Amino acid sequence: MAKSRPVKVMFPSGGEYRRGRYSQKTQPYTTPRAINVRGVGPLEERARGGVRPGLEKYIDNDFGTNITGISSVTYIDADGDRQQDLAVICDGTLYIVQGDSITTSKAYLTIDGDKLTIDGDYLIYTSTVAATNPLLDSNAFQMDQWRGNLYIADSTLQRYDPLTGVVATVDDAPTSQPLICIYQGRVVLAGEDHIFYMSAEDVDTDWDAGAHAGNVGRAVMGYVGHSGKIGEKILALHPYEDRALVFGCQDSVWALYGNPAGGAEKKNVSPFTGIIGPGAIEVMPDGLVMFLGRRGLYTWQIGSERHPEFFSKERVPEELLDVDTSTTDVMMKYDHRSQGVYLFLTPNSGVGSHWWINLETKAIWPVKLPATQQPLCATRISTSGYSDIILGCKDGYLRRFDKDATTDDGTAIESDLLLGPFHVSRAEGMDGMVTEMVAAFGTGSGTVTWKLVTADSAEAVVDKAETALDGDGETGVDDTGEWVAGQNYRVYPRSRGPWAVLWLSSEAHWSYEAITMFNRQLGRLR
Repeated sequence: MAKSRPVKVMFPSGGEYRRGRYSQKTQPYTTPRAINVRGVGPLEERARGGVRPGLEKYIDNDFGTNITGISSVTYIDADGDRQQDLAVICDGTLYIVQGDSITTSKAYLTIDGDKLTIDGDYLIYTSTVAATNPLLDSNAFQMDQWRGNLYIADSTLQRYDPLTGVVATVDDAPTSQPLICIYQGRVVLAGEDHIFYMSAEDVDTDWDAGAHAGNVGRAVMGYVGHSGKIGEKILALHPYEDRALVFGCQDSVWALYGNPAGGAEKKNVSPFTGIIGPGAIEVMPDGLVMFLGRRGLYTWQIGSERHPEFFSKERVPEELLDVDTSTTDVMMKYDHRSQGVYLFLTPNSGVGSHWWINLETKAIWPVKLPATQQPLCATRISTSGYSDIILGCKDGYLRRFDKDATTDDGTAIESDLLLGPFHVSRAEGMDGMVTEMVAAFGTGSGTVTWKLVTADSAEAVVDKAETALDGDGETGVDDTGEWVAGQNYRVYPRSRGPWAVLWLSSEAHWSYEAITMFNRQLGRLR
């Protein structure tokens, strides 16, 4: 009888891979299905794989029914100290969260007209704005900070002064512009059509583009499109420092380099694909631009003469193609700590399709969040040299990912990972058997359930495993058991079939270490 041969089961650091061949011969290995798994394990943050980080409340405060905006604002307070607050728009109220951004017990101050009140253990500033953004399908307000103030792109441009707690309309600013950013000391507005508007340098109330001819600091208005042609409607704005300003349209991307009132260069970055919405773009610290277009996920380097390229075309899932922004909020945020990008797709109702994107390995990992914790908007706030991604969730709370969080704010994280498929028999037309398995998981890992599925082909075994995963979890499974932290005892499944998939599932905090599968080739397949 043929001896069993050991097969080292490598963690699929290449992420989920749904659009390529089933059998794999080269690294990095990928997985046909994964839920709430990541290439870096949460225990010691080693590159050995495991469950994703959990969500925790940023502060224990229910802001209301519908959070439609979050942004940080940095200023110098009355004592001359640098202060960073967090602005939250919910149900028509602007809340300014003050205090240490990584502390969950905070003080807020509530200003109701001329009246100061204490709200439980918190002090909260509140000011009235529109309940929802009348200009965007998502209702999410774009905000940006400049010179210690926060600017809100409502139907009329609003300015919040954190020293006085007052929200006021910015005089003479163009109206009905849902997109806003700050570029080279100017407030930039766009989004109603193909025209963009820039205030005069360092003057947010001067928008007269016809005044001060020859002054390189004057107000500017322009358009995206080739000379003499009416361009597309602007759907997205994103600056990169003071070096470049990226404009996204449905089927094109443009970049503006330099001073818009003197010697600027406008370039058509992409004539064939565009950016689908305001939140569907992110720029990394090194100038790498990532955006979601109608045909999938793209990257482009600021300053490059090359057109945008598909981001790992074979690995991009179908959910990222032709996303309907009229029914789905799209948010993309770079996570400094983990060197990757979160991409959230939250529908108007139900549970969304969310993703973690590893920039180094180009791995794409699905993220499943509880229904009440679906993000409606997101921002990044700097803390101790790093940045946290803050989510405004459907239940009115702010949350962030934390590597030490073992649940999603009390809800168990259900993680699943399909390993394989593995060619058990080593040769086509021959039968095989998985005779033994031995596994080790990181110290501190919780219980992980393993399930072994076999079939006559790579495609059939993946289909069988996915059907079990999406169904009752048992139909089609040949054998099952449990593994715990550390080195586990050998198990002897004796599951027969030329191809196999090993399915790991858990509701615990776990990190992968090693699995070895022992396979034996049998006779001809009948």
